[in-house]
Amino acid sequence: MRPETPDLDPVSIIRALDKYGVRYVIVGGYGATAHGVPLPELTTDIDFSPERSAENLAAFVAALEELGATNLIPEAYGTDRPPFFDDPQMILRRRFWTLVTPHGPIDLVVAPDGIPNGYDTLITQAVVLSAVTPDGAPLPAQIVVASVRHIALETRSRPDQGPQSPASAHGMGRERDQGGPPTRRQRRPRTRDHSRSVRTSQPGRPGEPTQDRSRQEVTHRHGRAPPKEAPPETMTSLADRTRSSVVGDVAAGGRVRCRGVS
Repeated sequence: MRPETPDLDPVSIIRALDKYGVRYVIVGGYGATAHGVPLPELTTDIDFSPERSAENLAAFVAALEELGATNLIPEAYGTDRPPFFDDPQMILRRRFWTLVTPHGPIDLVVAPDGIPNGYDTLITQAVVLSAVTPDGAPLPAQIVVASVRHIALETRSRPDQGPQSPASAHGMGRERDQGGPPTRRQRRPRTRDHSRSVRTSQPGRPGEPTQDRSRQEVTHRHGRAPPKEAPPETMTSLADRTRSSVVGDVAAGGRVRCRGVS
């Protein structure tokens, strides 16, 4: 029977990594908690995405050895000792490693879901935050944490999570994965492409829409309501309008009088 997993002690883990100068970015549930995002369950481990240089991987292994890290599932390897302790480059042979220390569980996430370049991508938007307890209380240590957008992207990309993941359910990653503010097309999705205005024309001309049809189909991009259509009985035909000319003169009170000329 597997022994009970120790409670998470983030400060002891972070201080060991800092002692060896390990470069990392924290992702996963602990990263979300550090951002202040509420989760339905308290996180029980810390997910580290390490920088992949040989020097940094060797430093990471040295810190893990000092922490007394072992395989969380020893039967998977036939031993408690992580196989990459003898060759740090072995870390890169898998996307994910699960370890446990006397200070709590640690996951090495070489290539997070949805972010195959791992650290190189995460560090571009990472922020320095205060370490926190699993329930979000601040601790006296500084950590490097992935952006909320990257954490949400990783969470949504997990096969066992999907669009209704805890992160997305609590409003993480509302921006599109490409980053930046939503575009006009994202704010007002269209069912048809009306990027070009429909030109009105005389009724009956082959190949061109009638005036009534064009008024209904043209999209008003700036949010203005389309002009109200006059009742059919009050509209004059194009032929009648060509036989009329409007003569206006300004009368008292600013009113304009118009008369038709036959």
